[in-house]
Amino acid sequence: MSGFSEDGSWWWDGTAWVATSQVVIPDLPVSDQQGIERMDAYRNVGKAAFWLGLGEIGTTKDYAGAVFIPWLVFQRPTFRAYRASMLKQVEAACTYLLGPDEPMVAGEVAIYPRVWGGLLDGKLALAVTRAHVLVLGIDISSRRLRWIFVAARPGDVFIGFHWGFLWGYPTLFVHHAGRVYQIRGSWGILQRDPVLKAWREALAQPVPAAVPK
Repeated sequence: MSGFSEDGSWWWDGTAWVATSQVVIPDLPVSDQQGIERMDAYRNVGKAAFWLGLGEIGTTKDYAGAVFIPWLVFQRPTFRAYRASMLKQVEAACTYLLGPDEPMVAGEVAIYPRVWGGLLDGKLALAVTRAHVLVLGIDISSRRLRWIFVAARPGDVFIGFHWGFLWGYPTLFVHHAGRVYQIRGSWGILQRDPVLKAWREALAQPVPAAVPK
């Protein structure tokens, strides 16, 4: 059986306690990788548009515009596919870290565009189970979950949200132990309601006992 200590500082790997900050999540088998592959191709298009644009400065050429327009047009469907694939990873990570008896109830993945460089950003994922809130780190180079930044009881965190009008993006905030973790998403992609509902319902439930030390 796997699980975390009461304060979330330690993780039981089935044989020994490991500091949560030292846990490296392995590549876990998931049923959906298409969104990640699609995102990699989309990211390459954005980078191409950026470098073409730099090369056209001071000229009358506009090849970058021909590439940048599809980058904008396909942004939303690509982000949705990527989010769906990454949430499968988050679900698998919850099973790996907490065991099959404590599945993910709701989750979210940070993903938003950075026009500068034609790149994309988003290095955090959030998961809510009936007894835990997890903030996980994404290795951007491999598009895989790798690290655990927060493993806490629902009552030990506060999850908030703001729309990010004008100069920002819609963002879920996880406040824990004096730190704030931002799960920033794109308009029409990030879904706040399932996460907030799951967290509030977890607050109202009895807290299961932690794995015995």
